Amino acid sequence: MSNLYRVITEAAWTDAQKHHYVARCGNDQKADRTHLNLREAVESIAAAYFDPKEKPLVLEIDISGFSDRIEWLEPTGNNGWKQPLADIPNIPVSAVIRVLRLLHTRADDDGNVFTLALFALRIDKLLSHCFGNE
Repeated sequence: MSNLYRVITEAAWTDAQKHHYVARCGNDQKADRTHLNLREAVESIAAAYFDPKEKPLVLEIDISGFSDRIEWLEPTGNNGWKQPLADIPNIPVSAVIRVLRLLHTRADDDGNVFTLALFALRIDKLLSHCFGNE
């Protein structure tokens, strides 16, 4: 496996581009690890932790540079997937290979529902802008 995912807000992605890394969230601080996700978890994670107004995005991350520092937690509660936790201080923007949009499809009694969009933001354009290579 070479890619995992991270759900963050659009504002957090903007900050990440400025600082060249994705900062840890509160849950990361508590665990002293950086939470990552399997592809099948991203929509559920977005629905559980994000409001549509935050415009959550999904980062596809190449973990080859730190795969030996990932701990895999067994599924808990209603989650049917393992939880990867990376023992890294933050996610470098250079490890982000694709940025995907989540579409807010509805809010019902069970909460928000997000669907992973079938298009990616132009990461090459974003990175060149971020690193001043335009």
